[in-house]
Amino acid sequence: MRGRNQMVEVIVEESIDKPFVVRLLGQVPQIHIGSNMPISQIRKELANELNVDEFQKFEELWTNDTYPRKFKQEGDFLKITDES
Repeated sequence: MRGRNQMVEVIVEESIDKPFVVRLLGQVPQIHIGSNMPISQIRKELANELNVDEFQKFEELWTNDTYPRKFKQEGDFLKITDES
């Protein structure tokens, strides 16, 4: 079971040149981004795909180095999730 605060997962892959969101029934949204993608590009591209809470959680996971998070390498991509 996912933690109460887990609202998104971040999937980082070098080959991604345009961010996108995958929503599967019963799961948290997965935000797919490129490893060198500027946050300004991600904000612009995903502005209409995430609600405010989802985007805030994404920014905590992706940009806040003090936020408690888990990193897991899965094949060609890195998954970042909330530690809760």
